[in-house]
Amino acid sequence: MKTGVTEIEDRLPAQLEYTLKCPPNVLIFSDHEETFHGHEVQDVLANISPDILEQNPDFTLYRRVKEVGRLGLEPDDLTGVRTTDNTTDAEKVLVPGWVLDKWKFLPMMNETFHRFPDKKWYVFIESDTYLFWSTVLKYVSTLDHTKPHCLGHRTTRLSDHQFMQGGSGYVLSHEALQRVARYIQTHRRSLDLWMEGEWAGDISLGAVLNDAQVPMTYAWPIFQPAFFGVTYFGMEFENRRFWCYPAATYHHMTPETIADVWSMEQRWIEEESDNSNPFKFLSQGDVFNNLMLPRMRFPREDWDNYCDIARPLATTAEACKQACLDDRECKQFQFDSVSLQCKIAFVPFYGEAKLGSGVYSEWLFDRIEKWRNSQRPCVRESFLRYGDIDLEL
Repeated sequence: MKTGVTEIEDRLPAQLEYTLKCPPNVLIFSDHEETFHGHEVQDVLANISPDILEQNPDFTLYRRVKEVGRLGLEPDDLTGVRTTDNTTDAEKVLVPGWVLDKWKFLPMMNETFHRFPDKKWYVFIESDTYLFWSTVLKYVSTLDHTKPHCLGHRTTRLSDHQFMQGGSGYVLSHEALQRVARYIQTHRRSLDLWMEGEWAGDISLGAVLNDAQVPMTYAWPIFQPAFFGVTYFGMEFENRRFWCYPAATYHHMTPETIADVWSMEQRWIEEESDNSNPFKFLSQGDVFNNLMLPRMRFPREDWDNYCDIARPLATTAEACKQACLDDRECKQFQFDSVSLQCKIAFVPFYGEAKLGSGVYSEWLFDRIEKWRNSQRPCVRESFLRYGDIDLEL
């Protein structure tokens, strides 16, 4: 688990209560050593080159907290749950904790392997990631841990080489992490100097994975880079439907949504899981049915349900709803009480909170339920992928 002193109080309690409740071997890496709710939190930056720790401006916050502890934190330092799927990269680099975060990736890899050098699999998540253990454990059971596997949301966004998006979570086999740890040990000083010119830690880790000859498996959409509310569950690609894929992770989760998804997963395990069948997964469709659809029964204030079709003639919430009702394809609408703008959508999105926005969102539940019922049964569409090979379920 990767976190930081600026966010730990807001985000980590939910992870300790739910996601990290059962795993026996948990490491919590941060930029500040402390005991948090009875758990050891390790300063993973402590062994970075001393001259960098003392002089690099990225470590201004680190040096301040190192000197006076949490009393050194200022209100603007605290990120809490403010970063979302709509937070731009330009905004992120202005957050002191985020700037410091890039330095944690490589030391975290090295420290994890040396703390637990005999494990078959290593799972890495961030403090706003939700991890479906029921999915991940079954996924890795299909693979050989003595081979160099790295599973996650592989992307090239903002980089000229592939890397694993950190917030989506990623899983490394023993062989993979051993190669990475050896590479870091051999190139420690040069990597520290190189990191000064990089802006994102997961991009840097991608370069190390490549140099260490660890192939990165494109496991999207099983590993998700976003909150489930901003994802279209009806998308199709390569003759397969998102609806039928296993769900392994979501990113940009609030403590409240982590609690909700954990409760849903536990109900699914109790009612639907079949441990004798390694290919019985909690699917994206299960998430829609059990978590999102029930929440679409009721309208929400200060909520963006991602409508994208403007209806400029509707200048009241009532008129906006009528515009949606009049269009047979419309599934939901939103009305902005500040700009007096009406938008509708032909596909269902749950959306996310927009506190203080004045946006009112509502769903036509009967139409969305009909859309859900139109989803045909999944037949050889749900699969796991590693390398260029698909494992049909």
